[in-house]
Amino acid sequence: MRAASPLLEGPDLRLGGLPFGGVESSQPLPHDLLPVTPRIRFRVRRAQLVAVLAVPMILIAIGAIAAQTLPRSLDQLRAEYGTLIAKLPTGDEFQTWSDPDSQATLRQVRKILEDWTVSYLNLRPDASAETLAQDIVSLNPDPLPALPLGFEHYTLRANALQLVAGQGAVYAVAVNFGRRGSVFVVERRGGFFHRVWDIREQAAKEASHCGPLAYWTVEAFAYSGGCLTGVVYLLPKSAAGRPRFAVDATPNPEAGNEQTKQVSIWEWDGHRPRALLIRDYEVSFQGEGEAPPISVEGPWIEMQTKGVSQVLSMTADDARPVVRRRILVGPTTVRELAPEFDEPECKVVDDVLWCMLHGHCPSSLTSKTVVRTLRRNLEPELLRVLQRNPAACDTEKEGWRCGAMVASWNVYASRQSAKVTEVAVTLDLGAFKEEASSWRVTIEQRGRRPFVSRVEIPRPTFSRTNEAR
Repeated sequence: MRAASPLLEGPDLRLGGLPFGGVESSQPLPHDLLPVTPRIRFRVRRAQLVAVLAVPMILIAIGAIAAQTLPRSLDQLRAEYGTLIAKLPTGDEFQTWSDPDSQATLRQVRKILEDWTVSYLNLRPDASAETLAQDIVSLNPDPLPALPLGFEHYTLRANALQLVAGQGAVYAVAVNFGRRGSVFVVERRGGFFHRVWDIREQAAKEASHCGPLAYWTVEAFAYSGGCLTGVVYLLPKSAAGRPRFAVDATPNPEAGNEQTKQVSIWEWDGHRPRALLIRDYEVSFQGEGEAPPISVEGPWIEMQTKGVSQVLSMTADDARPVVRRRILVGPTTVRELAPEFDEPECKVVDDVLWCMLHGHCPSSLTSKTVVRTLRRNLEPELLRVLQRNPAACDTEKEGWRCGAMVASWNVYASRQSAKVTEVAVTLDLGAFKEEASSWRVTIEQRGRRPFVSRVEIPRPTFSRTNEAR
């Protein structure tokens, strides 16, 4: 048996003249160990290379995680917000805010507001919803930039709800910058807050098939509709204890008083909001252009809407006929109740005209005498207007002759003991002919049903200019 090499006996080892611990020896390396040398040398170098490469990769990963979780500086975000505001135009709001550069800036503004909210809550995780909303609004520079044409389109408005408290806190936030708004939800996960849902992103997913949230994707102004602003309302929890909230969305049109609002009801399922109900409804912008907000009391949501008539119509800035729509948000279901007219007499008159023009009037609604009176005394011009279907009418050529416009409407309650109501109605024949027709309708309450017992139509048709005298 060959004797062991002295190089392998001691605690130190030197292979091929390379120090590998120990003291250098001048004795030659045994021949049978030479093939091992290059393999050992390769392994040592590969391990060193892996170690060297692993260090920066680990540092990069740590930096990426920190960038996602550590809160950004609120001062930095505030400065970025101010820079973006300064870039926005101060000219005509409707003409300049629709250009591509302004649209891109507005998207950045929304992103900054969301990032600021997340960073704020990471620094102040116990902040109340009211304090959060107030501090969001404080981001606006003071004083504001010059406002074009009196439109306060630099105004920042916000309100917030705390849906869940504690380590898994959840907030729903509505932020409106001028005439554009958004609603988003932030949740605390792993000790840090993150934005987990945005109604605009939800709407973008549905935009391809015109989903009910599609108006949230609109950026430019339009004559009817346009970009939305929103307000969030807290609702009672479900039977399973899941938080719920409502979003009242209002359009911001370029012009037009009659617009479509939207109310949506959402339930937090532990990961993201889930829509329980989304409804559109018509309103009239009155006075300073404000649409009536929804009313939330406990599980009840009430909307003041503009009723839809079959024959009669009101001017766009007239809220009548006012119809109340109510939604009951119960522990397990969400239910809509039948709409109620503030002035049910308006619907009664409209129903009588509809059945008189298009068929047989039921005896529970009116008498044959009333129907004969209407057909005999209505002027041919007014009768022709009433018979037109507004949906099939060319308004470009015929204007308001596509329907009968109610010029005035007054309800006179009389003989309350007999449950009789008298209604005075003045119908406008249209913009091309300055004429009107004044009626007096008597409505009796028979049981639970209204009944039109008499209609008086003076002849001949009189001019509105004469009426004014």
